[in-house]
Amino acid sequence: MEQGAIAFLDILGFKGIWQSREPDQVISILDNVVPRVTQKYQDNLQGQEIPFKMASPAVTILSDTVVLVIESDNPLCLAILSSVILDLFDYFAEHGLFFRGAISYGAYVKKGSTFIGPAIDDVATWYQVADWIGVIATPKTSYRIDRFSALTLRFRQIDKAVPCFIKYQVPAKINLPYLYLNSLNWPGYLETRLAGVPNGICGTLKNMQGLFADQAPFNADVFQKYENTLQYVEFWYKNYGENIRQQ
Repeated sequence: MEQGAIAFLDILGFKGIWQSREPDQVISILDNVVPRVTQKYQDNLQGQEIPFKMASPAVTILSDTVVLVIESDNPLCLAILSSVILDLFDYFAEHGLFFRGAISYGAYVKKGSTFIGPAIDDVATWYQVADWIGVIATPKTSYRIDRFSALTLRFRQIDKAVPCFIKYQVPAKINLPYLYLNSLNWPGYLETRLAGVPNGICGTLKNMQGLFADQAPFNADVFQKYENTLQYVEFWYKNYGENIRQQ
């Protein structure tokens, strides 16, 4: 079996998207996912020596699900996969689309376009559990991340770094008391990429509110998902926003 980092990303609101967008527009958005992932992966390697072997990301798109796989026998490849997913988060948001998902690290078997194995089962079990916009590490992968020194993404142009993951009590669709897991730090990524945190409410919060306001009318389930997402942004701002200011 191979070893690697795997992500399943569930594009939200994709079913019925044909009612508001032309098929060619949707296909164009999805067609750009592979070159976007490839470019971000290459950007990560530029000027850096990665002390372990790692394959280029494999990307599979199945309707509303994007599957990303980076083969490596070193779990630190989770940081590279995180960077790729964060860039995709930004890309989809530019088109008024969002996703939730999960990341796992472990063993799998790949033959052609077929993936099977324990890591695939793990991420498939968890990628649709959270009731928000965002990406969690599966519980077993979250425990692995807890053992690392902090995984960070460095913005060379502005000499700032943000953690790839932060621990958060993730809202779940199923009846669980809590899911305290490592979660992808997309608010910190977006805020830092803009090279500054404004005073008062963080810019990312206002941007997300604007994106939600521009959506087609939505039901109570979607509203709750949006509210859970904004609470995560507010948690990030309260606990990490000042740290970015001080860098």
